[in-house]
Amino acid sequence: MRKPISPGQYFYETYIEEHGLLKPDIARHIGITEKALANFIGGTVPLNAELAYRLAKATGKPARDWLNMQTNYELWKNRHLENLKIDSIV
Repeated sequence: MRKPISPGQYFYETYIEEHGLLKPDIARHIGITEKALANFIGGTVPLNAELAYRLAKATGKPARDWLNMQTNYELWKNRHLENLKIDSIV
């Protein structure tokens, strides 16, 4: 499986970089701090439902799509856990 792009990287490349937008302006526009935006873009803070709704309003891409992107990225990052040896509890 190929590494999926993180939602933050996707947002940066597709919306900010592609359209020549400024991060401080985007942060203000969607109602978050510049630091929160930088952490999201940099991948140090994962996307949550609130940010997904803010991005959905700003981009027209549904919140569910943003959250699915985050879920796929998290599953890929943690794929090594598929081989855990844990007995069933039932």
